Amino acid sequence: MQTFAFSSSAAMARSAPGWRSFFATTSAFAMAVVPDGAKLRFVIRGWRFFGIPLPLVLAPGGDIYEEERESRFHFHVEVGGPLTGLIVRYAGWLEEEGG
Repeated sequence: MQTFAFSSSAAMARSAPGWRSFFATTSAFAMAVVPDGAKLRFVIRGWRFFGIPLPLVLAPGGDIYEEERESRFHFHVEVGGPLTGLIVRYAGWLEEEGG
């Protein structure tokens, strides 16, 4: 479980390999994990709002990936939608303590 300022979200594995589900308050997203060279990209393949399935053409999407580089775990998230424009953009890296 990840907790941010005033909201909570949980990422959990689906039964099929290479798929992840992400739940954020009123929305749920099914994402395929797609290898792209040294990166793992997360591509939205379906979504629901208040439990109602919605057309993929209206789904938020963008450039979402993670990779190992310079002995660190790097992540990049840039998400927007056709009706909203840019929703969120952040990137960073993690390393082992003492590393």
